[in-house]
Amino acid sequence: MKKILFLILLAIPFISVKSQDFAEKKLIEMKKIITLTSIQEKKLRDIYNSNLHTNDSIIYNVKDPIQASELKYKSNKKLNDNLMSVLDENQRIKYIRVISTPEVNEKVNAKVALLQEKMLIHKAK
Repeated sequence: MKKILFLILLAIPFISVKSQDFAEKKLIEMKKIITLTSIQEKKLRDIYNSNLHTNDSIIYNVKDPIQASELKYKSNKKLNDNLMSVLDENQRIKYIRVISTPEVNEKVNAKVALLQEKMLIHKAK
């Protein structure tokens, strides 16, 4: 029993570091795009840590994969809503524009390729 308690106490700092590392990485990523105040950083750090704990709980405690998937989707949606509530309008616009650009470009390229393929098929007829 003492060994188990000792191992748990030994693991607590590592669990805490994991969530802090995750939040810090996300904040570094955000600060490359937008300028944050210290108050915003603290709020965002808390939001990321809360989301990480929620998702960890889902992973370890929910046995049904469909239910776990739905809960994780809702958790990530809530994360996004909470993040956007901390940012002001200009920050939101810039952040969304930057993080959405790769996805938008990929979709545009896929549609252009499809149109080009259709044009080649049409010309071959």
